Amino acid sequence: MAYKFQLGAAVLSGSLTQEGNILAKDSRVSGSTIAITNVSGLVESGGGLADSGDGTLELSMDGMDSVAFDVAQDKIFFSAVGNAAGNIRSGSLANLATGMAGTALNASSGQLSVSGVANAQIDNNAAISLTKLAAVTAGRVVMGNASNQATATAISGDISLANNGAVSLAGAQTNVTSILNAGFQAIGTAADQEAIDFTQANEVSINVNGTSMLTVTSTAVEIAGNLTVEGTTTTIESNTLLVKDKTIELNVVTGSEGRASNSGAGLFISGSTEANDASLVLTADGGRFKASGSAAGFDVQSGGDYRINGVSILSSTALASSVLVDGDSLRINNCASSLNAAGLADADLFIVDDGAAGDPKKITAGNLKTFFQEGVSATSTNGFSLNTYNTASTAQSLGGNTGVWISNDPGGASDNAVTLHLSGAWSNGNVVIVKAPSNAATNNLTIFASGSQLIDGESSIVLESNFGAVSLVYGDNDNWFIF
Repeated sequence: MAYKFQLGAAVLSGSLTQEGNILAKDSRVSGSTIAITNVSGLVESGGGLADSGDGTLELSMDGMDSVAFDVAQDKIFFSAVGNAAGNIRSGSLANLATGMAGTALNASSGQLSVSGVANAQIDNNAAISLTKLAAVTAGRVVMGNASNQATATAISGDISLANNGAVSLAGAQTNVTSILNAGFQAIGTAADQEAIDFTQANEVSINVNGTSMLTVTSTAVEIAGNLTVEGTTTTIESNTLLVKDKTIELNVVTGSEGRASNSGAGLFISGSTEANDASLVLTADGGRFKASGSAAGFDVQSGGDYRINGVSILSSTALASSVLVDGDSLRINNCASSLNAAGLADADLFIVDDGAAGDPKKITAGNLKTFFQEGVSATSTNGFSLNTYNTASTAQSLGGNTGVWISNDPGGASDNAVTLHLSGAWSNGNVVIVKAPSNAATNNLTIFASGSQLIDGESSIVLESNFGAVSLVYGDNDNWFIF
């Protein structure tokens, strides 16, 4: 059957079934639009199949009305390449969403959602902006919870975290048990202020204002400033205590507490037993030191001495001459040995108080004998002192020497007449006994008084009998008396 079309518009009604292909050779559709209609006529004021400008048709949406999708009912057209050999087919949006669903991409009622994305499904170069993450409360960090799920957790305890990243520690730390790090160098307010410095190997330094005030090494502790220890007991365990300062002050006043008594202040030294403890302490406030112990006292090395105000008072061999010892302190009865008259020698020493003026001096026994002779002319308890005159000289002076005067000739004779003068210093009670030579009858012995002195009223006397003798006693102001 053949159809003939005339010029102008042709309106077909009913169904048109085309079997085979419709070919348009050397012709085109131009300036026309195939509108979309249904049985009621045109349903859109625009849109449809339109000339693309090159003789082909394209789907145009210009002028179509915009309506809300009904995901469950609305359909879309697509080319079913796989199942319909390139024919156009339609399907609902819900079916499309279901067809697109897969691993980590879920479809429900035409809506797609993502869940269960594995780390392997995210591209290594994926740049996920932090703004895409869920909101996190300021000061919180994302960490795994007890169920191993990432959660925004607030920092608690002695540390706080600000939303600008600043970390703050509470004033009192109760949970920090250690801070150990090989690269740890310092901790403090500032490097040039207060800090604990670890920069030097095997050394810890506490600095104030940039200056080390306390340094601790493996062998020593050095303190640059003053050390103040407050407490009741300070214990130092050391074999040797070395103090560079020249003065050690005890019972010192360091503040406004006021001065206190220094009675009992001093040094205590423990011994092998309590009985061997020793001490050197003040017995009263501002008083004297007392040495105590099992063998209390001071042991001065050989050649040393005891001094008062820089003046030597006592050595191992002598007591200073300036020290006055009263008689009660001389315990003569405690001497280890004693002397009798036979053991006393002229060189033996005695102590006398010169002029009873508190001026002790030494004197020999020989000097004492001489002193005792004055007035009694006794050299000892055995008799008088013995003197000789020179028989070879005609005149000579007795020179104030008391005692017995005899010829120096062994036989007692004289070569010529002899004259003796009583010159010299004499004291009342002095005694002079003169023995004439054995030949005085030939060579007389004459005794002259000195100056204005007289002998029983005479200026001289003569001994003219062999072995004659005379005893003269001085007294009464420059006069001699014969006995």
